[in-house]
Amino acid sequence: MSRRQPLSAARSLTRRNPCREPRARFLLICEGEVTEPEYFAYVKEALRDHLLVIEISKTHGNPLQLVREAVARSRSAASKARKDRDDHLRYDQIWCVTDVDSHPQLSEAKMLAEKNGVHLAISNPCFELWPLLHIVDRRCQMTSREMQAELRQHMPGYEKSLDCAKLRGHYATARERAMSILKQHERDDNLVDSNPSTNVWQLVDELLCSKQRADGRVTTSPL
Repeated sequence: MSRRQPLSAARSLTRRNPCREPRARFLLICEGEVTEPEYFAYVKEALRDHLLVIEISKTHGNPLQLVREAVARSRSAASKARKDRDDHLRYDQIWCVTDVDSHPQLSEAKMLAEKNGVHLAISNPCFELWPLLHIVDRRCQMTSREMQAELRQHMPGYEKSLDCAKLRGHYATARERAMSILKQHERDDNLVDSNPSTNVWQLVDELLCSKQRADGRVTTSPL
């Protein structure tokens, strides 16, 4: 019968704490109650990964209300992280998804967001431009009502919900169109009244990059 080897001095009898992999945590706060949450629920499902946490807030409102909520949530998470001594409880990024429309306090919201490290995904005139760019290259100036009406033409039943299945496979095209529109506004020196425009792709890019970092490899976009 073999004898059990004596414990080495280098070996510890103390049980190690379980290893916990860091997870990227995103908090998204949307102005609208239907279209934006439905779109990001679709993105969340497409990017499902145990190392990527996408939390979609139920808070809605104008841009300033959204940013104030974002700042409060950020501070609350940071406080809990300090109390529990767990930095994983902090949010890595917080985004407010809002429209330009006719919000008088948008400039104030931008300043508060910049001061507190909150990111903004802004669509002009409204969020509907982003799904519409998945379908057509829309560059003419439009009102929110006109934008929503055109989206209904391409997506019957849009009044009740956003048919995200029609968007799948067209993210790269929508991103390219949105970037091209912004460059056109820059050439025309028209960034103040940049209708139409959207930078929602920047938020989606951050989500995609976080998933790729979690996976440890570059993968084809599931969007």
